[in-house]
Parts: sequence; structure tokens; C-alpha cells
Amino acid sequence: MTSSERARGGSPGRDLGLALGRLEVVAQLEQREREAAGAVAHALHVGDACLGFDPTLVPCLEAARAA
Repeated sequence: MTSSERARGGSPGRDLGLALGRLEVVAQLEQREREAAGAVAHALHVGDACLGFDPTLVPCLEAARAA
């Protein structure tokens, strides 16, 4: 144990446990972010389909706008 660990009352095992806990929380948040992004992409796709939007037209529209 280093002097700084003793000063703050920590131990290597406790610090490792806290770090692993934080990593687990970060991993869970990243998973939720991926799930949310997938849900948004799906909702946009469904919305486009309901409106009759054809995403294959986007390059054509962009080319026409640039011309």
C-alpha cells in the first residue's frame, strides 16, 4: 500500500474493485447507447417507409441540388 492509499484509507483490492465496478457501469451505458441508436435508426426507417420516402433517392437529390 502506498502512502497516498493509506492517507485516503484505500487498499489495492478495494481500489481495484471500485475500478472494475466503474468499468461495468461504463459497459452497461455503452450497451444502452447502442440499443438506443438502433431503436432510433429503426424508428427513422419505419417513419420513412410510412411517408413513402425512398432513401436510395438521397444521392440523386443531393446531386441535383449541387448542380
